[in-house]
Amino acid sequence: MPPYGAFPPPPPLPENMGIEYDQNGNPVLVEYEFEESAPATPADVNPQNPQFGGNFEAGRAMPPRESMRGRKISQSDAAFLSKQKEGFAKAEELERQEVLASRRQLFFKIFMAFAALAAISAAAYFFLDLFAPQSNVLTEGIVEKQNLPGESYWNLESSKPNNTVKRFYEAIGGTGKCGAVYDKRVLGSFYVDIKMEQFYCLYGKDGRAYLKIGISPNERFYLLNSDDKAKQLSTPSSSGPHEVLGEAATQELNALVFFDEPLHKAAFKDFMSNRHPFRDLGNKTYNDTLYETVEFQTVTGVKILYYFDIKTKLLSYKFVSQNGVSSRVEYLEYSDYNGIKLPRVRKVYMNNSPKPSATAFFDTIDFNRDMMFPR
Repeated sequence: MPPYGAFPPPPPLPENMGIEYDQNGNPVLVEYEFEESAPATPADVNPQNPQFGGNFEAGRAMPPRESMRGRKISQSDAAFLSKQKEGFAKAEELERQEVLASRRQLFFKIFMAFAALAAISAAAYFFLDLFAPQSNVLTEGIVEKQNLPGESYWNLESSKPNNTVKRFYEAIGGTGKCGAVYDKRVLGSFYVDIKMEQFYCLYGKDGRAYLKIGISPNERFYLLNSDDKAKQLSTPSSSGPHEVLGEAATQELNALVFFDEPLHKAAFKDFMSNRHPFRDLGNKTYNDTLYETVEFQTVTGVKILYYFDIKTKLLSYKFVSQNGVSSRVEYLEYSDYNGIKLPRVRKVYMNNSPKPSATAFFDTIDFNRDMMFPR
């Protein structure tokens, strides 16, 4: 059936036709017949009858009389019917306008409902992503645990540097608990001079991390990789447009965010390809303290020196160098996070500067939450 208003208006009725209503209120099309009466004769006039209000002159024509198929109507009746038809047309137009207005209101309400639902969904996504990451993750977002056999998760052969790294993991929580870690979520703050900014970081497989610094509308997003240069994202999406950062900016961000990730990957994940990933550099003194030192080099050529405290077996310093840029990270205040001791404070020094360029404070660290980066 065509929508309301699709038919053209009906043609006007002839002057001798109109619409009447029967006793049940139903419209009936009727035809009018207008007739003039014959002139009145003197014999027809009764001048003595006072009800006519006076005398009629002889030979004067009587007023016209109208009949409608057995029913007499006056000229005022015809005018009334004409007005009635105009009223019907106006009523139909008003009804059409009301229907259109009602449809517009309905469409507007539906649009606003969808917009509100989209806003609520977006807010819920960001809230859950920040405080309760998804329990399901794509296959590429987790480590294949079948490559980590045994209760201890430690699979490197015995050697001096391998044993040094093993003692470190036993000191912070055990090789079983540390080896089972496959992702992390961190909340904390960065301090640069006197400026403080909150940060939120997700750690995935293969040494990658998704970092958000600051709060809306001035937050910044980064995709970090312990084996490659950092990328600043144009949007919150980790797969969206980005800008590759330089060596100095990459090292500073990596120093603030990463801790043992290259060690962990070499010891617990890549052992099948390299059973001796570390090189022993002997004992070295730094700031009047003696440390066991181990060197590790990533596939992209980043050279990392780890300084382990001989007494506590904890990692105290990390020195990174690549393409003429160097950084030093000092790890302080080891605290327990879900059974694993990690440094709460990390100070970063760039290019042998005596003053830290930035300091990170880690407030919350969660493990194995099956998180994935925003896409």
